[in-house]
Amino acid sequence: MFKFIRVKKPKEKILDHIKNHLVDKEYFNDYVEVFEVQQSTLKEEPWVFVPPREQNIFEKIERNADCKLRDITDSIFVGLQTSADPIFFVKVIQRLDDKTVKALSKASENEFIMEKELLKPLLRGKDIRRWKIDWKGDFVIFPYIITQMGVKVISSEDMKKNYPLLWEYFLELEDKLKSRDRGAWEGEPNWHAFGRTQNLDMFEQVKIMTQVLANRNSFTLDDNGIYYFVGGGNAGGYGIVLSEKYGKTIENYRYILGLLNSKVLEFYHKYISPIFSGGFYSYGRRYIEQLPIKLPKTTVEQKIADEVGSSVYQILQFKRENDVLVDKVAKFPNPYFKGNEEFEKLINIAKASSLSKESYKISEKLLKTHYLKDLEGKEMFRINLALNEYVDFSSEEVASYVLEVIKTLDRITKRELLELKIPTQPHLESLMNQHRKDMEQIVKNEKAVKELEKQIDDLVYKLYDIAYPERRIIEEYLAKF
Repeated sequence: MFKFIRVKKPKEKILDHIKNHLVDKEYFNDYVEVFEVQQSTLKEEPWVFVPPREQNIFEKIERNADCKLRDITDSIFVGLQTSADPIFFVKVIQRLDDKTVKALSKASENEFIMEKELLKPLLRGKDIRRWKIDWKGDFVIFPYIITQMGVKVISSEDMKKNYPLLWEYFLELEDKLKSRDRGAWEGEPNWHAFGRTQNLDMFEQVKIMTQVLANRNSFTLDDNGIYYFVGGGNAGGYGIVLSEKYGKTIENYRYILGLLNSKVLEFYHKYISPIFSGGFYSYGRRYIEQLPIKLPKTTVEQKIADEVGSSVYQILQFKRENDVLVDKVAKFPNPYFKGNEEFEKLINIAKASSLSKESYKISEKLLKTHYLKDLEGKEMFRINLALNEYVDFSSEEVASYVLEVIKTLDRITKRELLELKIPTQPHLESLMNQHRKDMEQIVKNEKAVKELEKQIDDLVYKLYDIAYPERRIIEEYLAKF
């Protein structure tokens, strides 16, 4: 028998606090947990230390599952490991035509024109979010051909012949590519290949993805099978491909995704994964492959599984709609223009202004609007850009428009502000109404997602036969970890 102490969050003189409770058989509060572990329960498998009040739930989840995640997958695979990410990862800044783009890489200060055929959309670990993909427009140069026979690097000769622009890019960075791995690529005919080549044929298919480090279960679905993602270290991701035996239907993917993002499996995962600084957990293969999966066997269980999949589908749709709306709002006002607007300059509309600086750094803290009345008692709407730096308007609609435009900027000059073009009525009213509707829809969609997540959790609790008192323990635990 020995004591196990788990620290939940920092506390002043926490060691003294722990010492005061070492004699207790079991003790817990908001900061620490102290409990006893029977040495006889420790086996060859990785040790999992669970307090007595949660041990029964942990074991019940395992007992009611039919298999581990690894048993229903063809592969749980890590992302790309090129050994030269700054060279292979590029940002497209302009699409030139159907075949070429202009791109930048961190490895060179120059802009390059490249054939887009070998560019694949790339995700960093942080781009793989819960229920969504937050692609930032990054690409990976993928100098490979995938066939039924396997993956083959495009030879130097074929690169030069069929992709001369990309080959020119590689030639500029030839020394850096050859010096990888302590010069191991010197003398290699295909020195432009990736450092490691495993899993290269796994990306272009339907898959569930997760980032390696996250503070909660954050799985999502690539249902179009188009995304590549970074591997290695703690900033990449993992992909999950279901097995043929289990069934690679989109419905099965949605069901498994619902399980993986449920509170039941988040509770389980947070016990088997180490916790890192900042409250992050590991979602590497060695941990997620152990997650206990409940497969529907009865008609009732299949109905529940179908409901889980349906809720997941709705969440994914709401998330995608919000991606479009958030992007639209972030680019305000241009996406709202219809092309028939007439404009006036701010300088001709402002009722008064006090602008003494040449430019203004936009600060969310300082940027505010105020409702005022002038000396004649008429309504006035003021936008403060800094202390004693403001512009007044007689129209709330105009003030709201200007405020939303300024919010999208990091800095604005006095001249840019005074010459800002503002749509005239009724265009302005129509535009601001649509903007408000979009903002309201974003909030409604997020609320709908939360409701659907709750529905999924309730359904998964039923599948794993988790009673209401046990649910409270799970949710209390997840509120702290």
